[in-house]
Amino acid sequence: MIYAFVDLLIPCVILSHKGRQCSVDISGARRTDTKPRFSLPEKLLQHFKDETKLELRFQRLVLQTPAPWKDLFSPGHHLRIAFDDINASITHATFMTAQNKEWQNADFIVYWIDPILHRLLGTTMHQHDQEKTDLLESVSRLGICLFLGPIRLNCGKLGCSTKVYVRKLKDLLSQYNDDVGYIIPEAMLLWVLFFGMLESWDLPEEEWFVDLTASVDARMNLYGWENIWTAVRSFLWMNNMFATEIKNIRGSFVTKLSLYSS
Repeated sequence: MIYAFVDLLIPCVILSHKGRQCSVDISGARRTDTKPRFSLPEKLLQHFKDETKLELRFQRLVLQTPAPWKDLFSPGHHLRIAFDDINASITHATFMTAQNKEWQNADFIVYWIDPILHRLLGTTMHQHDQEKTDLLESVSRLGICLFLGPIRLNCGKLGCSTKVYVRKLKDLLSQYNDDVGYIIPEAMLLWVLFFGMLESWDLPEEEWFVDLTASVDARMNLYGWENIWTAVRSFLWMNNMFATEIKNIRGSFVTKLSLYSS
């Protein structure tokens, strides 16, 4: 009995130490979008996932949830895997909430979110030359980093600035201006722009993101905040995470959108 307890305890202690070490490393790497210095403790992370398997009905929920990114990336593609992992993390949080269990803490970030970021940080940005595939991959990667920023912050991880991703996304999309809506599928573009806009609040890029997001929404015939929010949520969303960001930007965005609808 004692030996069985020790066999279970030791991996958990090692995972806790290595997982938190990697999380600190990732926090630093996020600020500059560079590759983390430490490798992920893959086997130990898998051990944790095995020990905290979701109930079967929630596993099925992951499979049944609409996953529009699967139409954009082939099986095994690193971005499809990233989106699937985010979806699984959201489902885990939903399960924990249904069980009245606390999950909005640093452990959720260490074991569920940071491994996703670890695999994406520092990925080389290609020179696109109108190459749709490379542009879609780069924009999607930046969108994921912007989406996960507030989640890390709200779960207690400080030092979660997304300024570098806001700037990179603006610089990238500025090369294409209004044509970007014809290069990147609208559902993905709207999702990425929405979180770029949220994270651009009070930054020099804010007006640019508000204007482009309103322009894309108008072209998609999405007028009114609720219609736009519904479209973003239908792609990928996590409840109770973005209230502050939405409150900050909603007023200026609705004002700008009204100019396109008049």
